[in-house]
Amino acid sequence: MHIINTRRAARAIAALGIVGLVSLGVADNASAGQASNVVGIVSCDAATGHQVISWTFTFNYPSAPGLVKSALVDATGLTAGSTIDAGANLSPSSGLNTLDTATGTTHATGDAVGNYQLVVTFEPFDTTAQVSTGTVVLPGGCVKAVTTTTAPATTVAASTTVAATAAPTTVAEPTTTGIGAGGGLPGTGGTSPALPIIGATLMAIGGALLLVRRRSTTTS
Repeated sequence: MHIINTRRAARAIAALGIVGLVSLGVADNASAGQASNVVGIVSCDAATGHQVISWTFTFNYPSAPGLVKSALVDATGLTAGSTIDAGANLSPSSGLNTLDTATGTTHATGDAVGNYQLVVTFEPFDTTAQVSTGTVVLPGGCVKAVTTTTAPATTVAASTTVAATAAPTTVAEPTTTGIGAGGGLPGTGGTSPALPIIGATLMAIGGALLLVRRRSTTTS
């Protein structure tokens, strides 16, 4: 008849328990080593003024092929600005073998600042859907480039100023009204060709009158 040593039995059971815990720990670490990853790179598109995030998803599961079910943006970590896209179209999205990659892009406003994430849901061949999240920090300050167009210089012809020439001023000669020499008739300004004739006629008449007067005086 064997007597069971309770102390030895307790030690053996405890040892088995420790081995089991170690084994479970190794298994968990192995699963963690298979986790796929998402990596993002931020750049500024000066043509649009938007921040561009280029994503790379690496499928790191031995149970291939796998497929990407969704890739959604989580912009709750932004302190300014906003996301433009709700998600990324990763390509290829199916038939992924171990260490294959799928790429895609998303966009955010130029002033977006803070944590910006892409949550990728994928499904290995023989297991349930898994989730892998990538995070980038948006710096903001992305501004659209301004294109300056220089218009050709315009030549303006010098204006020509023509001085106004005043019309010549004609000063009318003064009109003289009076009796011409020798008892002539009133005349207007200037010498008339008829005045000498009229003067001669008047002198002749005057002479005749003097002659008649003398005769009258003699007769008396």
